[in-house]
Amino acid sequence: MQTLAFWILFLAGVGAFAMQVATRVRLIAAAPNTFSTSDLPFRINRFLVDVVLQRRTIRERPAAGLMHAFVFWGFVAFAGYTSVEFLRGLGIADLTHASWFDAYRLALVPFASAVLLGILYLLIRRAFVRPIALGTKVSLESVVIALFIATLMITFLLAFRLTEGTAATFLLTA
Repeated sequence: MQTLAFWILFLAGVGAFAMQVATRVRLIAAAPNTFSTSDLPFRINRFLVDVVLQRRTIRERPAAGLMHAFVFWGFVAFAGYTSVEFLRGLGIADLTHASWFDAYRLALVPFASAVLLGILYLLIRRAFVRPIALGTKVSLESVVIALFIATLMITFLLAFRLTEGTAATFLLTA
């Protein structure tokens, strides 16, 4: 019954996401001369440097940019973990007991720590420090999302059962 409920929620989420993507594709298609696939090597390089490596974000706002990069890189690192958990929740495959998955979870500990540091910095900056560029009104939605992300990282770190003397114990206590 739980798997069926999760499938229904999963498909509803995929449907809602697909509708949002379709809306954005329609907007891009309707705009004159704003979408081009010319000079593909330049575009790929720009994507890698500015999106994946977060060059512009870090260069334009070094502290906030680095914290944003921590959150972005952490979520990229967590993509496989999330996929494995979805496969298990949907009843497709349970890979959580595979030996490689334990190593992967261990590798995620520093990412979870960096995401937590980054999201807490960004939350404090958005809710309390309020740089002029963020406007005068605090977005309740952004605060709730930041709290959800922080909670997700905290629960990952707390659920990570460490044995004394492991490398991850050192990473968490350093």
